[in-house]
Amino acid sequence: MRVAGADGCRAGWLVVIADAGALSARLVATLDPVLAEAALEVLGVDTPIGLDTAPAPGGRAADRAARRALAAGAPPGLRAVGSRVFSAPTGAQLAAWRAGADHAGVNAVHPGGPKLSIQAFNILPKIDAADRLAARDPRVVEVHPELSFLALANETLAPKRLAAARARRAALLADAGVDVRALAAALGPARGRWQDDDLLDAAVACWSAGRIARGTARRYPCAEPGAAAAPRRGAILA
Repeated sequence: MRVAGADGCRAGWLVVIADAGALSARLVATLDPVLAEAALEVLGVDTPIGLDTAPAPGGRAADRAARRALAAGAPPGLRAVGSRVFSAPTGAQLAAWRAGADHAGVNAVHPGGPKLSIQAFNILPKIDAADRLAARDPRVVEVHPELSFLALANETLAPKRLAAARARRAALLADAGVDVRALAAALGPARGRWQDDDLLDAAVACWSAGRIARGTARRYPCAEPGAAAAPRRGAILA
């Protein structure tokens, strides 16, 4: 089984690939070369894929379900975990950005509706790239690292800005057979190209991609009972 996870970084994308148990990491400007490689089954990407046509409070059903899951999995004292999931743009907002609109122009698309955060606006190029790829290649699937770590740890973890929380993520990945130190060494010095968070997120996205390929991943929102082949677009898998 060959699967991969990707997270946006300053150099473009940081990709972790698992091929029959062997792990590798690389930096790529676009994800096309990764998809062109033979036998790749799933590419998990940490960006929204499958956008709604109209805005809704709290974003897509997937965004709302993700926040509920993180809140339900949070240990006592861990608060505001829902802020880790920003609301995805609508298809109309992405189209406005493609036409050259700035942040204010994108938010003017739906007068009176929920506004796109500056965080979400700044990654519109990544959202655009991933959504275009997924539209033509069903192997491209949306993941969210915080949900992946929730599945790996059986609880919502402390925020990554804490060194201890990053260390715990690395330890959880190591227990799952993913040595992030070895992957970091293979990538070479960060030097403005990538950050520790990018590698942790791409690595756990790769772990989730393996679950997706095996059919054991969790889906947010959950599929209707008895639903056959629930669609991946517009859902987050972990």
